[in-house]
Amino acid sequence: MYRLIDPRCEALGMTIVEPPDTTRTHWDISHVFLTVNGDWTDPAMPEWALPFQNDNLGGATHGFMLGFGSDGRRQDENLFLQGWPDGHAFFSPHKEHDWWGNCLCTSGYNWQETAGPYYLQANAVSSAKLCGVGLPYPPLPWEPGGLAATAGVHVSTFVVMQEVAPYEPGPETDPGLEEVLGRYLRMLDKAEACANELMGQYPDVAGDLYLRIAELLSL
Repeated sequence: MYRLIDPRCEALGMTIVEPPDTTRTHWDISHVFLTVNGDWTDPAMPEWALPFQNDNLGGATHGFMLGFGSDGRRQDENLFLQGWPDGHAFFSPHKEHDWWGNCLCTSGYNWQETAGPYYLQANAVSSAKLCGVGLPYPPLPWEPGGLAATAGVHVSTFVVMQEVAPYEPGPETDPGLEEVLGRYLRMLDKAEACANELMGQYPDVAGDLYLRIAELLSL
């Protein structure tokens, strides 16, 4: 699946684990982006993320997830999962938040005395997983400075999931007229090339052979 990923995610050490089984219906990650201090006007926000803006999603220390079904509609029932090294919890989409679900994040990829870092995924047998989610120590990798801190920067992570149906080949169909005609012409070309080659070896029969081949192809 083609993904749109905020470049800042890589700077924070976030990684994506692919769905374990794509031969069945599974959930993949289509978009990942960040807000810092809940600010949707941050110039660092990717333009493609702005259509997802929702002023109700103002939490600055959260993970947010949105799911689209294989029919392209926002999912209102599928649970999301927030996991950490020794546990996990489920959270639901909310109608008042345009079916975004949210969970609290209190740690980051480089914290040492917390349950994190977290991972986010759909609650499904086969789902992609975003790892390394949380609140990093300042300064942020893309900002200058060397501020010491005992709390994390308020970075919220937004993940959009897409339900993907397994590939099922359709029934075989008869080729169309143009395809059949193309095959016929290619066979004629091969017959002509063969007849031309034989012409030099057997000039007495090559002409009759070519006509006979053409006659057979026209049946």
